[in-house]
Amino acid sequence: MIYLDDTLQELTKLDKEQYNAINKIGKKVDVSSDKNIKYLFKTTDSPKYCYAMRMAITMTIGLFLIEYFKLSEGRWILFTILSLTTPLYETSKHKIIYRIEATLIGAIIITVLFSIFKSEDSRLLIVMLSGYLQGYVNEYKHKTIFVTISAIGSAAIVGNIQALTIGRIIMVVIGALVAIIANKYLFPYNLEKSNYQIRRIYDVSIKKMFNELCSLVEGKNNPEVIKNLFVTTSIIESKARINEQIDKDKNYISIVNERRCLVSNIYELYMWIYRENINLQDRDKIINYIKLLIEYRDDNKTDKVTLVEKGINESNNIKTKIIISTILVILEELERLSELVKLSEKAQI
Repeated sequence: MIYLDDTLQELTKLDKEQYNAINKIGKKVDVSSDKNIKYLFKTTDSPKYCYAMRMAITMTIGLFLIEYFKLSEGRWILFTILSLTTPLYETSKHKIIYRIEATLIGAIIITVLFSIFKSEDSRLLIVMLSGYLQGYVNEYKHKTIFVTISAIGSAAIVGNIQALTIGRIIMVVIGALVAIIANKYLFPYNLEKSNYQIRRIYDVSIKKMFNELCSLVEGKNNPEVIKNLFVTTSIIESKARINEQIDKDKNYISIVNERRCLVSNIYELYMWIYRENINLQDRDKIINYIKLLIEYRDDNKTDKVTLVEKGINESNNIKTKIIISTILVILEELERLSELVKLSEKAQI
């Protein structure tokens, strides 16, 4: 709410000439130290690179099979590869099973329907109805059933339904085999690697937020940078919540929620300090407490908490007490997050 309020206030102050002006402030959070994406067979942590290379190679294999064997309906192989080659290996495993099951079900349905309705008009109506109903289905498995009915039905309105049905099943199986082998062995990128990378980006973003907080207390205020980092963590969180749908670790959602609380507390503290005047005699003390957050390690936790609590009791300035109290809350958030990560790692052993 603080972020939205600040942003809306800034928008209302803009002149008409500034509505379309875009200024780049701050740097993008980058955790990739190796620039090896230019080398074809070197390991990389880039999901985009892994997915792009896997997709390019699998589609090339599919096109080669179509051209070499002169497959008239070979595009079904390409459609299957395109659908089942996914950035995450775990996602592709579920989709491949659903794809084959849905193809078989759709093939049986269209074969039965076309054996009952033999006129071109009735068959065309079936295909059109299937295409129409497809738009109202969200689940991948059910959508694929309608896609199969439409695909086989369109080609078989005046053709041999049995031959086209068998051909469709064979080509889907070929495409699925290419996709599952590629997803597992060709530039593999799995859930574990994705979660690890998300955690690294989160850690870097949070550390940069602490650094910005320290700079603010020192008198170097740049609220746009902290806002960029706040938005960056929100984008990362969206990706983490997508992974949550296929992650079986019960601590995963707790970790995501705890990170969101941590980032919100840091941002709230920053904006509160930004609006208030800090007593100069307490500035060094506050900076030292912020450095505890920057240099946080999972050791001597009790000593750190005791030190910060002592600082709260010794402070006479109410604003300083509020700032140090919030730092204590953030320190406790870091500890809870550390414990959750340990539980998650133990569960995966």
